[in-house]
Amino acid sequence: MDRPSRLPVDCPRCENRGVLALDDDRTIACPLCNSWCTLCLEDVPTFVQITRPYRGSLIAGIRPTADGERLFEGYACDYHKAALGSYSYIAPPMVGRYRAGQAYLAAQGRVFVVLCGYGEAQNWQELEEAARQAISGYRYAPYGSGLYPCPPELAARAAGVSGWGLGIGGLGTGRPYSQPLTSNPHLLKPGENPQVSRSAVEECSLAWHLSSSLSPGSSWLARRSCRCHVP
Repeated sequence: MDRPSRLPVDCPRCENRGVLALDDDRTIACPLCNSWCTLCLEDVPTFVQITRPYRGSLIAGIRPTADGERLFEGYACDYHKAALGSYSYIAPPMVGRYRAGQAYLAAQGRVFVVLCGYGEAQNWQELEEAARQAISGYRYAPYGSGLYPCPPELAARAAGVSGWGLGIGGLGTGRPYSQPLTSNPHLLKPGENPQVSRSAVEECSLAWHLSSSLSPGSSWLARRSCRCHVP
């Protein structure tokens, strides 16, 4: 899919260059005027048909591939966030600096211990006071957007991920694939029809969960986009 031009605005962040400079002569598209979804541009399928690229948020996400999970860093629209195993919001200076699961701190009223690509640590509430003390010595957030490095001794206490959340403290994490999706009675089970792949069933289960959680009558979205639907 072709990349659109940056938004025609006078951008103070990138000074109309469309990119920000990172370390080692790398650049990243400007989050204010050029934040088109990386996965839209790569034509990565999701539970709805994407006909044009959407603007996205800068995230680190766990992306399932044929070779296993890998860390994705880039812009993702809401449709493609749903296709990731889980995700957490990051800032441009963090790109390329964090491994999957490495802890950092996010202050948005509450102070969260976040595991890169996975979301809030399961015990973030227990760690909140220590996290608040850790950021108290900073005059400003080193990464911007209320994001801070996590001291190693605090990172060592972080346990797992808290799982499904949509906007806890504004962080917006995704559901790990290991957790069961909401039951979808109109779907085939994997193996019931040799014409339907397991990935199609999982994709449609995800669509069903998302659509049915939005509003009582929105399950039509899953049925229309479903590739394993039984009439």
